[in-house]
This record gives sequence, structure tokens and C-alpha cells, in this order.
Amino acid sequence: MAGSNVSSPVESAIAFYWEKDGETLCSTEDHSIHNIPQVDLGESPEQIPDGGLQAWMVVLGGFCCMFCSFGWINCVGIFQDYYQKIAFPSASPSEIAWISSTEIFMVFACGPVFGGIIDSHGPRLVLAFGPAIQLFGLLMMSMAKKYYQVLLAQGICSSIGTSAIYYSGVTCVSSGFEKNRALALGVMSSGSSLGGIIYPTVISGLITRIGFGWTVRSIIFLMFILLIVANMTVASHSKPMRSPVRLAQFIAPFREHPFGLVCLGSFLFCSAMFLPFNFISVQAEAFGISAADAGYLHLIFTLTAYSLFGRILQGYIADRIGRFNVVIIATAASGILVFTLWLLSTNAVHLFVFAGLYGLFASAFTSLAPALIGQISIMSQNGTRIGIQSAVISLAVLLGNPIGGQLIELYHKSFAGLQVFTGAAMLMSSCVFLLAKCKLGQGILSRD
Repeated sequence: MAGSNVSSPVESAIAFYWEKDGETLCSTEDHSIHNIPQVDLGESPEQIPDGGLQAWMVVLGGFCCMFCSFGWINCVGIFQDYYQKIAFPSASPSEIAWISSTEIFMVFACGPVFGGIIDSHGPRLVLAFGPAIQLFGLLMMSMAKKYYQVLLAQGICSSIGTSAIYYSGVTCVSSGFEKNRALALGVMSSGSSLGGIIYPTVISGLITRIGFGWTVRSIIFLMFILLIVANMTVASHSKPMRSPVRLAQFIAPFREHPFGLVCLGSFLFCSAMFLPFNFISVQAEAFGISAADAGYLHLIFTLTAYSLFGRILQGYIADRIGRFNVVIIATAASGILVFTLWLLSTNAVHLFVFAGLYGLFASAFTSLAPALIGQISIMSQNGTRIGIQSAVISLAVLLGNPIGGQLIELYHKSFAGLQVFTGAAMLMSSCVFLLAKCKLGQGILSRD
């Protein structure tokens, strides 16, 4: 128990088991992990600093990692218009969309590999590999002249490096905190918020002045500086397992009911989470709103969903009232907003209100998803498990947009089917997260 030096026989046995084997916590059929509210029993409080200069320096490095990874991913859509109108005017919108879709998919899909390597050997190798591959891919992107070259450079090569950078940051930040883990992850993830503001500003200001190639090279120089800082500060407080990455370590976590349910909830929510971002501007134009207004709608999304202070505040609240509680509330609120504001919207005012509120609540999941995994996992397996969760999310992201597009076609250009799917998936995810919390042996209204 936290705050006590007296351990029960069960807790002592679990601690001994970890010292001897270093394998999975749950070896019995019923997986006793859900009888223990705090599952970070593999490390004692002395091993998790939960703050201090060194831990917060890792947060600084994680902030730089997020700025260079998801900060970049958040703004790659700004190239969609450039590719469509200037670089590849003969390509269809769906072909252009494959560049960003592939990029997002690769970032998430590589998670189990990089997470497993970080757990086994620490972050140093991954954090050296990631920047080299990402910056090389972006350099090739800056020189690309054909569609397939951009797809390979931006969609595949740079995104593999981006994935390595992201998982190095999020895994190591989690290892340095226990009580304030959600707050630390919120501060770290605010790097993506800042990147989502700075990158579009820089790109839109430079691309018409110095051209596409030198604009991308300017971004490379900025990333290079920040990634040096990341390499100097990011380190893990968990001792590497020093074991080879095995297929079994990616399958075993699903035997634990809470972990499987968190992954299922993540899949359901992420299959729908990006649909309002992708389709609301199309609906705005269908309502007769001018293109300028539709662009402003996206601005509201950016300022709310990727708000610097919003992510930090959500992490702070989650550490006080419970991380599962905040995610359950946020996912349910997102679904309710879809059914009450988006589905029933008839004018621009409804869309603007929905945009602001939805962005605020939806961002809670993106900030706290790693914290949920950290809460139900042994810290020495945190990288692998966050990677597994991200691989599940990658499938949801890959399937979500095609499903949304097909629903619009099926309902003869009406958005009703898309909106019902979005709201239902979000409400179902909230129920699944609630079930995961109950599987941990906690009450519906209790602080997790």
C-alpha cells in the first residue's frame, strides 16, 4: 500500500516473483492483476523518483520528442493542398490522402517493435536511430519530384523514424513518475500542441517565398536542434530487461482482462475520433459556409484539441480524480456531443460550438492513453505495452476514414450515418473503459 512500509504476504510474494523471474505478473488463469489497484508493483517507490530534476529533464526531452513527432504529424495535412494543386495536380484526392494516412499508420504500427526494444535494451539505440531515419526521410521528401517518391520518403521512411522518436519519449517519461504520471505525460504531450501551431505557421509563411524544398529543409534544421536536446536528456528509470524481443511478449498482455479491454476501448474510440476532424469542414461547405469559415473551423479544432494548457490541465486532474475516470468521462462526453450537437446541427453556430467542445474532450484521450497502460502494467514492460496499444490504434485509424467515406456514399451524401457511427463508437468505448476499471476491482464512482 502506498504510504506504508508494511507489505502483505501476497505483495511480498509478487515482489519476490519479479526479482527472480522478471517476466509477466499474471501467470494464473484468472490473472490476479485486476485484484490490485496499483499494478506498478515491479518497482518500489524508491525506484520511481516521481519527480526531481532528472525526471523533469526527461520530460523536457519528451517534450522535444513530441514536438518533432506528433507535432509534425498534426500538421502534415497542410501539404495536402500543395500536393493536389501544384506538385501532383493529376493525382486524385484519395491518392494524395494515402500519403498522410500511411504516415499516421506507420507511426502507430511500429510501436510494438520500438517499445519492445526500449524495454529490452533501453532508449539510447532507438533514439539514435529515430532522428537519423526521420531527418533522412524528410531530406528525401524535400527533393522528391514524383508521387511515389513522396509516398516512400514522407509516408514510410520519415514516419518510421518519427515512431522511434515518439516511443522513446513517452516510455521514458512514464518510467520517471508514479503519482504525477498523467501530469508529466500531459506536459510532454503539449510538445505536439506547440508543434501543431508552429509548423503550419512556418510552412505557410515560407513555402511561397523559398519553395517547397527549402521549407522542408528549414523544418529539418529546427528538428535537428530539438532532437539533440532529446538525446541529451531522455533516459529511462526502468532497468532494461536485456532479453531478446520475442513474439510471446506481444501476445501475453492480452491474457490480462484490463489490458485487453483498454486496447478494445482505444480501438473503438480511435476508429471514430478523427472523423469529425476530417469531415466537418466538408459538411460546413455543404451548409453554405464559405471556405474561409471552414478554415476557421479547423483553427478552432487546433486551438482546443491541441491546446498546450488543456493537455496539462487534463493530466493534472487525472492524477487527482483518476486517469480511468477522466478518460471515461471524456469519451462519453465526446459521443454525447456528436449526437446532440453534430448530428442535429443545422447552421454554422452549431458547428462552431461542437468544434470547440469536441476538441477539448477528445484531446483527453490522446493525452492519457499512455497513462492508462502505465497504470495497469509493470513499468519494465511499459514500452512494449504502449506499443501494442498503438498498433491496435493504427488499425482503427486506417479503417476509420474509409468507413466514414463509405457511410456518406451509402446515405447519398448525408452525414447522418457517419455521425451515428462516430457517436456510437465513442459511447461504446466509454463503456469498455468503465468495464476495464471494474476489472481492476474498483467501483464505478471510485478514484482509480
